[in-house]
Amino acid sequence: MIYDYQDDDFIIDFDKFNMEVHSIIKKTGCPYCRNQNISKYGYTSQGRKRYICKSCGRTFSETTGTPIYNSKKAINKWIEYIECMSKSDTLREISSKLKISLTTAFQWRHKILHAVKSKVLNVEFCNEVEIGETVMEKNYKGNHHGKLDYKDDYNEIRILSCVDNNSRMVMGIDEPFIRKTNLDHVLKGKIKINSIITTARNMSYVQFARENSLKMNMAQGRRFSIYSHLDNKKAVMQGRSFINFTKSFCGVATRYINFYSILYVIKLINNDCCKGIFENLYKNFFISNDMMRERDFDSIKLV
Repeated sequence: MIYDYQDDDFIIDFDKFNMEVHSIIKKTGCPYCRNQNISKYGYTSQGRKRYICKSCGRTFSETTGTPIYNSKKAINKWIEYIECMSKSDTLREISSKLKISLTTAFQWRHKILHAVKSKVLNVEFCNEVEIGETVMEKNYKGNHHGKLDYKDDYNEIRILSCVDNNSRMVMGIDEPFIRKTNLDHVLKGKIKINSIITTARNMSYVQFARENSLKMNMAQGRRFSIYSHLDNKKAVMQGRSFINFTKSFCGVATRYINFYSILYVIKLINNDCCKGIFENLYKNFFISNDMMRERDFDSIKLV
């Protein structure tokens, strides 16, 4: 399939990608015993390649152990979907092109982003690290009961963005305040020891810095304390940019916001280059061992 991109034309070569899937299988070996002594063993009823392990004798398909193992759709359909995602096609456009329902298109978007999450966010920050907070109003899109589904009275969440001087980035969402437990969840083990973190004025960052052997540069009024040449403006701007990014989807329900932060980071890493976004999504999706089924996404409704 050939699509006309503004500065980023590329051709989806299904034979090439099917060979890459086979290469991944050869490297990882049998999904049951991890032995690499495998050979081809015909095809499944869906037309997928089957293999047999000469060590344990078990058979498996090319999708066993991948996120699409339980899918009834062909691999090519998933590759086409990832291509549409890289072009920022709307759900209705994707549904029309691929002949799938809107609900399926909506669930596939979240399944793909859920599968690539660990790979995309697996980064290490070093040297001068900015941590910014940006306030975003809660979005009750698709929730006709409004606040009744939420346990608190706060009508906002905070977007936590982290950027270092190598432009690496990770984003996390908290509602409605940044606490140390959230910092541990999003950033623990991701910032190199003795790095300088520049943050807003919040004691949670102090505790986090102490426990992780980090240097602190905290805001005091309009200035920052020790390292006056540093600030966290870039991180804050990324948070604001993310809010604008969600507007391109006509708003994103708060309960789905984490999925879209992953997509934003992928687009940022690849400078919004369609081919780069496609390759990032494709490779991380098919090497993921996320085995979630369609029914695991039943709670994700089209809004």
